[in-house]
Amino acid sequence: MTIRDLEIFVEVVRTKNMSQAAKNLSISQPTVSHAISQIEKEYSVKLFDRVSKKLYLTDVSLKLFDYAMELIEKFDQIILFLQSSSKIYDLNLGLSSSFSSDFLKNIVFEYEKLNPRVQIRTSVKGKTEIIKDSRKGFINLGIVEGDIAEDGCQCYNLYEDQFCLIVNKNHRLANKKEIDIKDINGEKFVLGEFDDEDRKALLSILRDHEVIIDLKFMCLSNDMVLNIVKSGQAISFFPKFLSHFEDLVSIPIKNVNLKRSYKAIVKKDRQISQVVEDFIDFTKEKLNEEI
Repeated sequence: MTIRDLEIFVEVVRTKNMSQAAKNLSISQPTVSHAISQIEKEYSVKLFDRVSKKLYLTDVSLKLFDYAMELIEKFDQIILFLQSSSKIYDLNLGLSSSFSSDFLKNIVFEYEKLNPRVQIRTSVKGKTEIIKDSRKGFINLGIVEGDIAEDGCQCYNLYEDQFCLIVNKNHRLANKKEIDIKDINGEKFVLGEFDDEDRKALLSILRDHEVIIDLKFMCLSNDMVLNIVKSGQAISFFPKFLSHFEDLVSIPIKNVNLKRSYKAIVKKDRQISQVVEDFIDFTKEKLNEEI
């Protein structure tokens, strides 16, 4: 059984039709039939029940489909990794998805502009994935939010940001220099990715002040959060540094101390290059300029 056999199997499961699968994959139907038969014969399993020229999934094919999808995805990642590794980069940066694309513009792009000889490859993933990549040595530097277990990583504090309320410039609260937490009672909210610590702190604040919000949107992408707020459909709690956009107003919340720390992480015992050290210093300086 090969990766190609699994790709054919997955397409047959999706279409439940060998002719359509062959057409989608630009191969002949006999090739599709042979790949399915080969798996069935090699492992003495039945992948499909054939009734009146229709295909029905068996328990084996349902489970195999999940495994096949995972394996194909991993295989594609390996191909992309090998292809991208053909070019040498001075800095392989892992960036937590909690950052908005504005971070790339204000930090990464500006650093490259000031240092044209430095080549940076940036991958944006969830915090857990960035930490994992750092510990495995896949990246030179990771930038993540919140607390992390330092086993396997060297950690460097970058800055600490304060959560504020962000609203559309035409929102009823937009002209206030500061708001009371009770001012948001009943408002429609969009929230981005919160780690457990931030989520617990936010829920505790709302509960203590007997504030109920209408959580209309939950998004993994912070850019989507910002766009929804810009549209006027909802408001949000957001780190101050990440909320400097036209059409948005960030407002401090009176007597609410909800903060988020950001850290640079490097694989433990890994010698830090001059480029990595310079980039950490540059990032720290830029972030602290904004807050």
